[in-house]
Amino acid sequence: IALESDEILVYSGKWRKHGHGSHLPIIKTQSIVDMPAKDMAELLLDSSRVTIYNKMSLGRKDVRIMQLGIDTQGSFGHGETKIVRNLTQPPITKKQMLAVTMMHGRKLLPEDGVSGEGYIVVSRAVPDRSEDSGEFSISEILLGVNILQQMENPNQCLVTAVTHIQPPALPAIVASRVRVSSALNFV
Repeated sequence: IALESDEILVYSGKWRKHGHGSHLPIIKTQSIVDMPAKDMAELLLDSSRVTIYNKMSLGRKDVRIMQLGIDTQGSFGHGETKIVRNLTQPPITKKQMLAVTMMHGRKLLPEDGVSGEGYIVVSRAVPDRSEDSGEFSISEILLGVNILQQMENPNQCLVTAVTHIQPPALPAIVASRVRVSSALNFV
């Protein structure tokens, strides 16, 4: 890959088919991170370390762990599966966001169509409606996919992150900047 370790490629696109959230853009980033792919996947799944890579996070708590361990083989298939509660403070808005997120991470398999060794972490977040909804801003992560491919250097991985997010009620131009800014801040 012709990507340097201090560069971030950013793509923005739209769905071709109509469906829930299809009017919202999809943001894709690619970057090289100085961390082995497995360590990066475990970092993304570790709720106690979420503030390391998510500057907007005020904390994340595991609500239910269905299967623990990224290399686990169990009743939920390969990998780790859990539900978490996220509290974030997005830029621009004064209200915090509280969301419930389903997360799953596992080792990439040959049939996944991705070359080489690596891991995938996927997530889907919806607003947490168990609290007083007036206190929190409403946002939804329709899809979050992180493909972490091990590089030749054992201490580096190629991170391809795809996010499809419905940010809080913001003007379209501001929402567009928030999406891209959030994707870049993640890296």
